[in-house]
Amino acid sequence: MALKGFKTISVVGCASASTMTLTKKYFKFSGDTARELGYPQYIKFLINDKTKQIAVVATSANDEEAIAFPCKKEGEKQFAINIAHRAAYAAVCNMMHWDDTSRRMKGVLVPEEKAIIYSMEQAIVLKKEIVE
Repeated sequence: MALKGFKTISVVGCASASTMTLTKKYFKFSGDTARELGYPQYIKFLINDKTKQIAVVATSANDEEAIAFPCKKEGEKQFAINIAHRAAYAAVCNMMHWDDTSRRMKGVLVPEEKAIIYSMEQAIVLKKEIVE
């Protein structure tokens, strides 16, 4: 039993350049998020309480849960994308028992579902710089 104690490595998605920062006021996505999702005009949030993950999925304006995603068009320089969504923010903070400290997560791209998954348990706390 040389493999006793080993676990299967999940290959559901692939490495992503996308990051999501959860701040007191909004979700902040890196510009890579738009490219990886195919430059959608709308997204929706999905949450998994058991795995402590949140997914951002490209969707259409017809989706009841659609949230405007103000990204540039393909080929244009994309900077960070900010989205204020109180319900999603509250769901994440309640699930994780977090205060309003900013946290950043790296994503896992699931291209066939036009989704990026972020693990809340792997969030890095961002320290505020003290300016004197």
